[in-house]
Amino acid sequence: MTANRKGIDWLRRHVKSRGYRVHEVHFPEDMDPVHIDASLVPLVPPTNERKGILITPPDRPMRKDDKDKIFKGSSWEIIDAPFPNSMIVPECCESTAWLSINMLMVGPDKAIVEETELPLINLLESLGIKCIRVPYRDSYRFGGSIHCQTLDVRRNGERYNYFPNIDSNDS
Repeated sequence: MTANRKGIDWLRRHVKSRGYRVHEVHFPEDMDPVHIDASLVPLVPPTNERKGILITPPDRPMRKDDKDKIFKGSSWEIIDAPFPNSMIVPECCESTAWLSINMLMVGPDKAIVEETELPLINLLESLGIKCIRVPYRDSYRFGGSIHCQTLDVRRNGERYNYFPNIDSNDS
């Protein structure tokens, strides 16, 4: 249900030759393990013209030292996600109500979002992100939502360093 040291090491080795870096973030130890895409969600990548935007659940903050190391001095604005439409998860769901933010960004201004997550939809639209609303709440019972179950594996475009403030030896 969550990352582990062997997986992180494997991913680092696998992507290093392609010029990618892997950065770890940690959340309070007393939290149940959850998907990273229900804890930290990049919405808009940073550009030369604007900061990037990412959202995190206000009651599930990443550790301050990780936040400072990775995001301080970077081109990211961190916004608290609105609370989910419902904090109740389906029976047998091994995840969190924060599956509400488990959406799929299909462009810098377009997201596929669970249709009942109106607080999230309102936030996204206020940020200029068009929302494609789909009925997906029933999938929560399987421990995931749109991002987990539809994650893209290839994208077109240039590679961009989203964390230029971090030394390449720190990743």
